[in-house]
Amino acid sequence: MFRPSIQKTRILVFLALINIIVYYFVSSSIVTFKSSDYDLKITSAKKMENALGLLKKYGRKYPFLSRDPFDTRLVFLNTETSPLLTDIGKYEAKSTVLKPNFSALIIDQFSKSGLNKGDTIAVSMTGSMPGANIAVLMACEAMELEYVLISSLGASSWGATDMSLSWPKMEKILYDNKLINKVSDKFTYGGGADYLKRGTRYRKIYGGNNKRLSLDSLMISLYPDKVMDDIFILHGLSDDAVMNDSTGIILKTSINKRISFYEKFCPDGSLSCFDAYVNVGGGVASFGYKGKNKLKDNYGYVKATDVLDVLPPFDKRNSVMAKFAEVNIPLINITEIEKLIKGSDIGYFNSPIISELDQIGNGKWDKEGFKWSQDLNGSPEVFIDLNQNGVWNEGEEYLDQDGLLDIGKGNLYNTQKFNMLVVWFGLIICLGSTVYIGFISYQQISRQMRSYDPNS
Repeated sequence: MFRPSIQKTRILVFLALINIIVYYFVSSSIVTFKSSDYDLKITSAKKMENALGLLKKYGRKYPFLSRDPFDTRLVFLNTETSPLLTDIGKYEAKSTVLKPNFSALIIDQFSKSGLNKGDTIAVSMTGSMPGANIAVLMACEAMELEYVLISSLGASSWGATDMSLSWPKMEKILYDNKLINKVSDKFTYGGGADYLKRGTRYRKIYGGNNKRLSLDSLMISLYPDKVMDDIFILHGLSDDAVMNDSTGIILKTSINKRISFYEKFCPDGSLSCFDAYVNVGGGVASFGYKGKNKLKDNYGYVKATDVLDVLPPFDKRNSVMAKFAEVNIPLINITEIEKLIKGSDIGYFNSPIISELDQIGNGKWDKEGFKWSQDLNGSPEVFIDLNQNGVWNEGEEYLDQDGLLDIGKGNLYNTQKFNMLVVWFGLIICLGSTVYIGFISYQQISRQMRSYDPNS
């Protein structure tokens, strides 16, 4: 019985083997490419690692692993009595931004916005996410950027709410230890109206004149040689003026003073010398009244046009973001942390890290548990017990995991791609062999049809 080649079992097996072999070679041809800003990311992440190590000495005096799983000591208790407390926050986000590789992610956002060495940026920070503040500062130092910085003292819960280690104190420690080249140029109280205005109903615990006075004392202790007007963007308003401000004049004044302060750094008295506006946290002056919710889907690098599509024009509702966007200066918005890190290998809060990306830990040997450090579940780390004595001995290999992405690993630093030469070569072989067998079979069928005699 006549059968063309394409129907013969041995030919089909041959084609299948060719495809399997080609698949093996193509799948093995993955090439790892370092990102174009690889060295900057390494530098920035290591700087942040050093900064966190330094600040840990000044942070909480005890572990609190359910909220601070990596024991940075920089996730602070939710205390309603702190003058610094301004709102409710998420401890998961506060802990996530305290990972050293978050600074590499900031470099990634800077690169997307087109920033280069020596560029000038305007920065707004709050005490709500000290980890994100540190990440931005380390990225600025790594890229040697010029930055004009305004910081708000106030912090949402789990942020820098401890009066003994407020955000201004943290950055001063970093400055005194030469990890950053400058501290904030100006400060604001933050919170309601950017002036720690007392809230209403359940928000009555936030803000008020007594708490502003406490923050005044805090800043005098940090900067004894300065007067309040040199420290703060806006200061000296009476409690009555603050409480009776029903039209938002105080917030508008604070926004305008912020913008005027930034403009002083440009030779032409505009904002033209800035290459980006970087916002960290949910400060009301940056977003404007009710602006934060409008920008909830605009995080990381945001084009100026996209900001203007969402926020009202500056002359209708003041906001620092709108003012920068109107002169075509892009925004780098460090908010919505869970969304911002999505797609990266950093991991939100204490989500597990792929083992190959987490092999460098704290290097501390636990004699009682016979393990190096401890993983997030409290399980023993792995070591090769060459002596079979149940304990680690010098020279035995070990896996020292700490639940954090190792610096230099993961998709922030490296991109994996198929070798396209191998891919195209494999495609030609697979298609060519299939087409060739099909052509041979066609010729065989044609010959058979020509020689076929239905009357024989």
